[in-house]
Amino acid sequence: MIVSSDSGQRVSLTSTPARVTRRCVRSIATSPNPNAAPTGLGTGVGAVEVPRGILYHSYTFDKDGRIVSSDCVIPTSQNHANIQHDLEELSRQYALKGKRDRDIELLAQMLVRSYDPCISCSVH
Repeated sequence: MIVSSDSGQRVSLTSTPARVTRRCVRSIATSPNPNAAPTGLGTGVGAVEVPRGILYHSYTFDKDGRIVSSDCVIPTSQNHANIQHDLEELSRQYALKGKRDRDIELLAQMLVRSYDPCISCSVH
């Protein structure tokens, strides 16, 4: 995934969600002032509760305070395995009951939106 910072700089996100989550939690727990704004070279992390779970994010800044790398773990990535499991089980159960494909598809859409209502907007 690639994100753009406010300065227009493009940053590649390559870390695994678990690694970034551990890094963020560890950094927040050991920071002498976790709410301080960046002033130059260094790393900043955050965790915030959002409507679908917890958003973990980590940023590394150069000496001018520009973002040189970042990692974000969004709730969708944290919920993905459960969504996949539930979709497979929903499909299996309703196929055995003889439901039509279109009906199963609608139920699957409802299931996904119950986990993450933003998915349906992001895939139009």
